[in-house]
Parts: sequence; C-alpha cells; structure tokens
Amino acid sequence: MRATPRLMELCERFQKDLSTRAEKVRAAQPKFELPPRKNRAKYMNDGPLCRCSARARKCGIRHGIYSGESSLMKCDLDTNNADKLYHYRITISPPTNFLTKTPTIIHYDEHEFIFEGFSMFSHFPLEKLPTCKVIRFNIEYMILYVEEKMPESFSIRQLDLFCDYCYICSLDDYIFHELLELVDLDFRAHDDKEGCPQFHFMPRFSRDLPDNGKEILSMNEVMRYLINNGGPLIDETKLAEFSNMPQFQWQNFADEIKGMVVTYPGMKPCSLRVDQLDRDQSKNDQQSYPEIVHFGIRPPQLSYAGNLELSPKMYLELTDHLLRWSHGPSRHAHGLYSLFASYQGLYSLFAGHQGLYSLFASYQKAWRDYVKFRHLLANMPKPSFEDKRKLECKEIRLQEMRTQSKMKRDVTVAVSAKGFYRTGIMCDVVQHAMLIPVLVCHLRFHRSCDVLEKVVNYKFKNRFILQLALTHPSYRENFGTNPDHARNTLTNCGIRQPEYGDRRIHYMNTRKRGENRLKKKLLTPLWWPHGLRSQPSCTRTDKIGVGAEIGCTEILCNLMATQYMMLTRQHYRDNS
Repeated sequence: MRATPRLMELCERFQKDLSTRAEKVRAAQPKFELPPRKNRAKYMNDGPLCRCSARARKCGIRHGIYSGESSLMKCDLDTNNADKLYHYRITISPPTNFLTKTPTIIHYDEHEFIFEGFSMFSHFPLEKLPTCKVIRFNIEYMILYVEEKMPESFSIRQLDLFCDYCYICSLDDYIFHELLELVDLDFRAHDDKEGCPQFHFMPRFSRDLPDNGKEILSMNEVMRYLINNGGPLIDETKLAEFSNMPQFQWQNFADEIKGMVVTYPGMKPCSLRVDQLDRDQSKNDQQSYPEIVHFGIRPPQLSYAGNLELSPKMYLELTDHLLRWSHGPSRHAHGLYSLFASYQGLYSLFAGHQGLYSLFASYQKAWRDYVKFRHLLANMPKPSFEDKRKLECKEIRLQEMRTQSKMKRDVTVAVSAKGFYRTGIMCDVVQHAMLIPVLVCHLRFHRSCDVLEKVVNYKFKNRFILQLALTHPSYRENFGTNPDHARNTLTNCGIRQPEYGDRRIHYMNTRKRGENRLKKKLLTPLWWPHGLRSQPSCTRTDKIGVGAEIGCTEILCNLMATQYMMLTRQHYRDNS
C-alpha cells in the first residue's frame, strides 16, 4: 500500500495541529532560568539520572547501549513496508487495570471501534523468548506478543507521527513525548540519529465480526479522530453559554470529559487526567473558566517526605518562582504550584534550595535503610531470627510514619481549564503505552544475548537461565525508561483507582539461589578452565572481577564465560 496525496495532506495537518503545537508555544515563551522541572531529559526527580564517569557511559544497557545493535535502513515512509517488517499483536495478562470502564472509543461508519492495545512491527523476526514480566500495582503482568498477518491500512509516516520519534523534521512524536513526556525514551540504537527505530507501534481500535472475526480501524480514521478531538477544552467564546447551561446539560458535558487526558502545550507537566470538571456559578457578573479537578495518589518514592512546614518567607520565594514561570500572577500559576507541590514534593522542584533537603531526610533515610537491609537479607544464605526481627521493626516504623496526617498519599489538585486542550484519549491508552518501553528493553536485551551466543559459540536451550545468569538479583523489568518519568506519567495520566494485588509479590521468588556456592566453586582449581590449574595471584571472591588481580583480561573473560556456561548447563539439567 502506498500513500495517496490525500493521506499526505492528513499527515501534514496532524503534524501542524498536534505534533508541533507544544514546540511553537515553547518557542514563543520568554527564556527564564527555571528550577529543576518535571521530566527533564537525563534527570530524575531528585537529580541526574546517571552519575557514572564519562568512561563508564560508553557501555552498558543502563546507558542505552545494547550489543549488536546498529543503524537500520530507513523504511519507506509512504508505504507499510509489508515486505520488510514482521507484525505482532501485544497482549497483557491478566487484563486487570487495563480494561477500564471508560475506554477510548472511535465512532466510524455507524460502528464503535474500541481501543484494545498496540501492534508492534519489528525489523527482524522474534523467536521464542522468556516471557516479559513486570510488576505494577502489586500484580505481576505478562507482556505477550503474538504474530499475526500484516495489516494494510497504515503507513510508516503515520506511525512515526503517533508513536515514534520523527526523524524527518526532528520533532517529537505525539503520544510518548508530547503527551506522556517520556523525554528519555528512544527506540533507536545508541547515537543513531538518522536510522529507523528498532520497532514501530500502531494503536489498535477494533470491532468484533461474526465467526470470531475482527476489523481494525485504519490509521487514517485514528488520526482524523485525534485532530477533530484536539481543540480547546473550553472555548473562550462559549464561556457565557457554559455558565448559563442547565445543570443536566452541564453534567452530560462533564461526563464526556471525565477520565480523558487533557494537555496544556508548552507547560510542565503538560498532561493530566480529568476526574471532575466544576464550574463556579456564584460570580454571575464575571465569566470564569471551569476548574479541572484531579484526584491523585503520589508515588511512595515522592510522597513520604517528612513533616514539611514551610515558613512564610520560603513559601513566598517558591511561589514567586512559579509565578515568573507561568508569566504572570494568574490562577493557573497557583494551580501549577499545588500540582508540583503535591506530586513531586518541593525537594524535587527546588532541590538546590538551601536547607530544604533537611525537611525531607527523615522518611527518605528510613526508607533507604529498610531497602538496603531487605536486599542484604534476601542474599544471605541463612538469615538469622534476629535479622528478620530487625527487618520487621524497620517495616513497622515506616508504616507508622506513613499513617501521619501530613504524609498522606491522596491529593486533590484543582487547575483552571484555561489553555487546556482535549486529546480524545482516555487513560486505557496510557496504561498500555507505558508497558511498551518495558517490552522493547526486554527484546533488545535478548537481542544482545544473541551476540553472546556467537562469542561463546554455544546456543542456550533455556534463555531464562541465561537471563538469570547475566542480571543482578535486584534487576527488575519495571519501566524500560527513566523510572521517575514513568512514575510521574502514571500518576498524572494513568488509571485513577487501580486494583491492587498482594504487596508480597515484590519479595517472592527474587533470590538467585546457588550464587554464593558457585563463587566458592570457581575458586577451586578443579572448576577452573584447562590451563588455569595453578593458583592465581588473587583468591579473594570480592576481587574476582578485577582483571589486573588475576593477571590477564583474556583469562578473566574465559573464566566468566565458563561460569555462565556451567551455570546454565547445570540448571538446564536440573530443570529438564
């Protein structure tokens, strides 16, 4: 399928009306020296994302560098590249918190097309790999991909405008960067600015047909729906009409907006979920904008910041920063102040303010001590009763601190609707979109494992055991991108009242058994590779990773490769 001139015109309109809207607003704003903002590139809420040395940043998955990845040839933007790409449907199991009461629905040709997830298009076939698992809301989800016949009603240009970084004009895509503000997310190989992303994604709006059939809505209609629903939330010319509207009509309008993600282009944060839309009818002589009410739950990493009591002088200083940021003493500026103060904590917004960090140290210190001690016990061969009791006391102390009235996670934010735009997207799209980075990292990791298999000239029969051998016990497939960016977006735009599972899922089946025994065995001459029967210069376990202590980097590489092969073979024999 090749794009027609009419389709090209639709893409240009989508790019002009939606993709570049925030960029134009930011270009017209005064250049202030702002404090640390939400979702800054290469930054977390409390400082830089990476504190590694310049040398260490040149390698490692943490820095987005995957072995074996190279620049991919660009796809033909005006076709679906059916002869080059492989199509997979992404599914989530269990569907809890992903099947919402108010899904995103597109009405077309007298039918309802309901959002059901995303399709993934890969440049290479995906073999059978270990299941990608992630824990959200204390529930373990499995992200599955099922190969299907290639759909026809789309072009790569449309997918780039919606879900991928647009390398044509160096502009951000609409969903991941403009709405969800995942500014550190990149599907390309490291330092690749011209090539094609490793994967492409397409939203799936479908309706059921007889005999278990299914019709997928074309990207033309999806883009047209987003354009038609991308206007102002409250039209300024209709303020009087909204103020005088009967209550039942206003309620119908508010119910239509409830649960939708709205955006304020150029602001930080720019998007949030509408939980309630209130109007003030007490001022009959003035036309005021309705208020967007957002009920949120702060992430635990940001909420329990201690007993925060600001002096009047400090409050005025912080408010002055936000008023300058919002270009004038407006009601919206105070709304943004409450939004930032509630969601990120003042420490993340004004991390450099002298004396402010001490206000946040109490809970954060207790939390860090608890996490470190819990991790220590998880890797002990046989934790003692006294250690278990000590961990329980630390957990009880955290629970007591959480119950204090000044440390509640539930927050209510009210912001003026002036300047906000509709998106037509409900929170179910956000829930599914936030799992895509997790799956992409999982696939890229196992793509790098292919390189390892070529190096050692051995094909592992059980890839999960290989993944277990190459990852640290603390490794989790949680977010796939900057974790604080993902938490902020899920809090602002995700589902309002998720169902939670058992919190013990975080501590179950997380320990790698046999790791300490393997280290001891490797220090035994009988377990060394042939030619290393003599005692090396270093026999301490904590120095086994230093090549200079053993004498040769090549010997160390051989030793580590032998370690992984013995581990995987032994586990495979035990589990087969």
